[in-house]
Amino acid sequence: MICKICNYDMSRPSHRVKEMMFGLKTEHDYYECPACESLQIAEVPADLEKYYPGNYYSFKPQPEKNIDTTFLRKLKSSYLLYGKNKIPGFLLSIGYKIPEYTMWLKQAQVQYNDAILDAGSGSGDILAHYCKAGFTDLLGIDPFLKTEFVSDNGKLQLLRKSLFDKLTYDQFDFVMLNHSFEHMDEPHKIFKRLSELVKPGKFLLVRIPLNKSFASGKYGTNWVDWDAPRHLILHSVKSMRILAQEHGFETKQIIYDSTAFQFWGSEQYSRGISLHDERSYAVNKDNSVFSDAEINNWKKMAAELNKKGEGDQACFFLQRK
Repeated sequence: MICKICNYDMSRPSHRVKEMMFGLKTEHDYYECPACESLQIAEVPADLEKYYPGNYYSFKPQPEKNIDTTFLRKLKSSYLLYGKNKIPGFLLSIGYKIPEYTMWLKQAQVQYNDAILDAGSGSGDILAHYCKAGFTDLLGIDPFLKTEFVSDNGKLQLLRKSLFDKLTYDQFDFVMLNHSFEHMDEPHKIFKRLSELVKPGKFLLVRIPLNKSFASGKYGTNWVDWDAPRHLILHSVKSMRILAQEHGFETKQIIYDSTAFQFWGSEQYSRGISLHDERSYAVNKDNSVFSDAEINNWKKMAAELNKKGEGDQACFFLQRK
């Protein structure tokens, strides 16, 4: 098999990985490229959609139809994002922890009226937060979306589409692939399309799990973020830099944002406990096999790994040249 990123000739599959999120335990072969350090599924399942059932985590209940911002919410977001309305914004923000998804907008210099695309949006949870914060032109697309959605004010749309379908605009001011790129095959084709969709000078955010991280090395095929067979390609920093450079993006910043999930999820898989098992920490913390002390220690370890650039998840801020 030829590497889909760097064209290295990979002789045979390196790993056999079980589906463990739902405990199906179907087995899937993956190649590991020694040149760009990515992991690639040997054969995409013909019935891939069955691995995205209704209880898949990104398919939460959709937003309310009458979703919108309020005067106070916009005051707060204008202070947090742009430093405006300093006195009321500061007072409204006391004790408020700025969410990651808000910081992405600040990092990418996104403005309220900018056209924002979330590719692989699921049920639009993040875009709903943006709508409440005052953003007015929000589109989420997902080929596995069960039901399409348009808010009453038209500011937020969720459509069952892929990147290659006709969208509301030819180009956008900010495009996000928030843990969706690893679900996509043909990475060069995807990045070519992304280079067409992002306006020059604007930002693409790609948030992904990372191979060659501490957790991927420690747990191997039990690494929870391997997530076979949904994750078709697991990228590395090296493979992401190759794609960005070849398709007209500059890598402006990489922010590592892994959590304790990389430890407790992988430890569960090592013990044969799926993510949806009644013993899973995700299902019932009180019935979990882990103590509070273990979870707290893994949270500290995750923070330390992120500081060292060894966490198993990261945000890539890529600016279109």
